Amino acid sequence: MFNHQLDSMHRSVLRDTVQSIKRNSLMSLASVLSITAALIILGIFLVLTINIHQATSNIESGLQMQIFMKQEHTEEQKKNLQTELESNNLIAEVKYESKEEALQNFSSSLQSYSGLMSSFNDSNNPMPDSFVVKAKDAQSMEQIKQAIENSQQKDSIEYIKYGEDYVQALTNFNHFVNILCIVVVLVLSVISYFLIYNTIKLTVFARRKEI
Repeated sequence: MFNHQLDSMHRSVLRDTVQSIKRNSLMSLASVLSITAALIILGIFLVLTINIHQATSNIESGLQMQIFMKQEHTEEQKKNLQTELESNNLIAEVKYESKEEALQNFSSSLQSYSGLMSSFNDSNNPMPDSFVVKAKDAQSMEQIKQAIENSQQKDSIEYIKYGEDYVQALTNFNHFVNILCIVVVLVLSVISYFLIYNTIKLTVFARRKEI
C-alpha cells in the first residue's frame, strides 16, 4: 500500500510539473535557454583553454638546446661533458651528434644546393661535434645554459644555441595564457552563478501565487 501511495505521489508531482511548464511555457523556455547559454559559454572557453595549453606544451616539449664543441676537443672532454649533461636533473634527454652526422644533416637540408656541399668530406669537415639537449621544462633552458657555461668542461665548448628570444616569448605567452584562463574562468563562473540564480529567482517570483 505504501508503494502504491508513493507511486501516486510521483505521478501527481510529474503531472503538476508538466502542467506548470505548459502554463508558464515562456518563463520555462527563458530559464532553460539562459542556463544553457551560460553553461555553453563556460564549456567553450574551458575547451579553448585546454587546447591552447596543450598546444603550448607540445611546442615546449620539442624545444632543444645544441651545445657545439671546439674542433680541437679531446675524446675525454667529450665523454666528461656527456656525463655532466646526463647527470643534470633539469635535462630530460641528451643526444650526441658527430661532425659527420651534422654535415650529412646539413647537406640534406640543402638539397637544392647539394653541389655546394660536395667538396666537403671527413678531412675538411667544417661542422663541429655537438650535443642536442631537451629540457624537462622550457623555463629552465637559461638555467641549464648557465650551468654548462660554469662547468669544468666549458673550455671544450665553442658556443651554445637554443633560441633564447623564442623560448622566452613562448614561456611568457604560456604564463600569460594560464593567468588569463584562470581569471576568465572565474569571471564566467561568477556570471553563470548569478545568471542561474536570477533565473531561478524570477521563475519562483512568477509562480509565487502557485507556491
